Amino acid sequence: MGIRASIRPPLLPGDGQKSGWNAILEDRPTSPLQGNHTAEWVVVGAGFTGISCARRLAELRPNDRIILVDALPLGFGASGRNSGVVTESLAPEGGIKGLSLDRARQKTRLMNAGTEMLRRLTRQHAIACDWSDKPRIKASTNPVGESYLRGLKEGYEKVGTQVDWVSKEEVRHQLGTDFYGSGIAIHGNGIVQPAALLRGLADALPGNVILADASPVIEMSSEAPFRVTLPAATITCEKVMLCSNIFLPQFGFGRGRYMFLATHASLTEPMSAEQAAGFPVNEPFSLVPAIHGAASLRRTADNRILMRKSTNYAQPDLRFDGEALSEVRKAHRKAIDDRWPALRELPIAHTWGGIVSYPANHGQMFGKFGPGLYASSSCCGIGVSLGTISGTLLADLACGEGSELLDLVQAVPAPTPMPPEPFRRYIAEKALRNSTRKCQPD
Repeated sequence: MGIRASIRPPLLPGDGQKSGWNAILEDRPTSPLQGNHTAEWVVVGAGFTGISCARRLAELRPNDRIILVDALPLGFGASGRNSGVVTESLAPEGGIKGLSLDRARQKTRLMNAGTEMLRRLTRQHAIACDWSDKPRIKASTNPVGESYLRGLKEGYEKVGTQVDWVSKEEVRHQLGTDFYGSGIAIHGNGIVQPAALLRGLADALPGNVILADASPVIEMSSEAPFRVTLPAATITCEKVMLCSNIFLPQFGFGRGRYMFLATHASLTEPMSAEQAAGFPVNEPFSLVPAIHGAASLRRTADNRILMRKSTNYAQPDLRFDGEALSEVRKAHRKAIDDRWPALRELPIAHTWGGIVSYPANHGQMFGKFGPGLYASSSCCGIGVSLGTISGTLLADLACGEGSELLDLVQAVPAPTPMPPEPFRRYIAEKALRNSTRKCQPD
């Protein structure tokens, strides 16, 4: 018998600075796997994609043992670091540069299904994640952005999304600031506390799923039967589902096909009753910028302000250093003060970063990559909804369950190769500079 090849991920996820979403929740003990185990399935990655994959496998194969592993404590990865907007649709061209109408309709159908699935699960399991169906607002600070918004509105309508034009006065009324001009209100989305949602979904997994967080895969055989090695455990299984998103290339799939961007967010302490009373509407809200690279912001159910701003090309090790986050916090402080001068005394409690992967052609790694080996990745910053449905459909594919949605996601092409470094960095940084100029003074 020949020597079997193995996969050793050269880069493992690092915990880094805990996101504010996790920091404001009660501490949750980790459950690293120990000892030798056998299972029918191993799912790698316990974000929205991996959890939905494990749930669907458990539904389709109730007598199978499924082990869901994650390198980090639950919710410490990208799924617990985003702005908490469950995006239901994409507009062509304007929504993501170069996105065709057919691809926008394709992804919108998938995202719609993922959003509705999360909405249903949240209600079914009474998950306390502050879910709100209030429309998200897109607005801008200058005429370039407002012109862009009109094209966006038409694009959203072409994919079947309800969009209302919102006057400057109404934007000011809803957000409590006159920093923005007119905008659009996009219906059908969800607004959540993402780390709380992820925890609730994990707690609601069927009994034949074993969740092992703080358990990175340090080695894996490349063919079935698979031997998956963790720091304190080994698992022998027949099928592996790779749902590791930005870390999928570390397993050898999709290398050189992604551009990685680092985004940053800050979360304040809760507003005082006096500060909250300064807002005309006493409700949570979500604003997404008209132009990529500008600020996203939210008012949460517990009266905090989330500021998401400052995007840059990600470091090769996909890590964040404390000095850089300190500068980001200063920028976020100024951005909050510019929008709400009355909140100058409201402290920022948490600042963190997250990594988003972008393929050149908005493609997606999805499907069977060898006997017993399946993978899904590349959610382009819309992974809450797209990851949820993709993980579910990956389980369907592995279990031989067909559907129109499965046909749809399989029709999305794989990411095309990108230029090598340093050209890739140059292209990304030039695009970010152009976006920054367009969205001034944001």
